[in-house]
Amino acid sequence: MERFVDTFFKPQILASTWPSIAKGMLVTVEIAVLVVVTGLVLGLTLAVLRTLRNKLLDYLIIIFIDLFRAIPPLVAVLLVYFGLPNVGIKIPSFAVLWLVLSLVLAAFAEEIFWAGILSVRKGQWEAARSTGLGAGQTLAFVVLPQAIRLAVPPLIAYLILFAPIVALGSFIERRFAWRR
Repeated sequence: MERFVDTFFKPQILASTWPSIAKGMLVTVEIAVLVVVTGLVLGLTLAVLRTLRNKLLDYLIIIFIDLFRAIPPLVAVLLVYFGLPNVGIKIPSFAVLWLVLSLVLAAFAEEIFWAGILSVRKGQWEAARSTGLGAGQTLAFVVLPQAIRLAVPPLIAYLILFAPIVALGSFIERRFAWRR
């Protein structure tokens, strides 16, 4: 036990590396908060846009979703992080991480919100419309509250699975910043 403590908990090493660890934790928390807020808002927006039943818009949203759900998040981050500078676009690593992970989360969140919207029974839509509510009001005041309530458990489960990806992504922020 003494050897273990001596190897992993030397006060000198802990004191010298603590500022880097604290900065890495701060970057991870900042990115996580930004990604969750941006991804969920974008996902809900895309799900609401799908309720318009515009075929072209639906196809574009489905292509976006299929693309960002199929590519592993870390691969997408690396492609954008190292690919954009090759075509002359320079974006800070923090922004790349925020943008790409937000798009990945939005793709999954849109599917979860869309499933929630579809799970609201047709009678709810009809009852709201029969009381004089317009289509937008029906969606905003009757359907979305029910859909979001149904979507919360799978969203939380996905966010728990998504947390390590954010931590790995923040590694790029610290590790590869010197290469750009």
